[in-house]
Amino acid sequence: MAIQTRKLVIGLGLLLLFLVVAVVAFFTLEHYLFKRKGAIEAAAGITTEEETIQPDSVALQREIGEFYQFADIVINPLGGVRRSIVKIGLVGEYNPKEGNLVTELDRKMPRIRSGLLTYLGAVPVETLADITTRVALRDTLLLLINSELVQGQLTELYIVDFIRQ
Repeated sequence: MAIQTRKLVIGLGLLLLFLVVAVVAFFTLEHYLFKRKGAIEAAAGITTEEETIQPDSVALQREIGEFYQFADIVINPLGGVRRSIVKIGLVGEYNPKEGNLVTELDRKMPRIRSGLLTYLGAVPVETLADITTRVALRDTLLLLINSELVQGQLTELYIVDFIRQ
């Protein structure tokens, strides 16, 4: 009887821990999604009732920079009923006028890949597979990469390949 009670307490503790992590992750992702949504709406010229933008003032065009292709990242994500593998392809965009960014990326790639693998391996498979969290995931990965860089920053990160098996 004591063993069953202990198993029940452990199970409830794990369930509570999972719920706390899920709630924290939800609010964190929600913050990034709404932040990103506002930027997208502004770039597209979408306005709310409170603010109006004159057609002449919507000149939010940005030059396309150079691209840096990251090697594919293959991980075994956290959780999931069966063992799964996720392959993610990333391409970073940068301003070629900003220092020697490509050289720095190449030199620091082991540290950057290690950080990406550690972070992505800790993200639950359901979160990785959910298309609604993809923008927040991309923004988090961009912050993680840029935190390692000194000579310049990636201006954008694109998920160009996503395969879950």
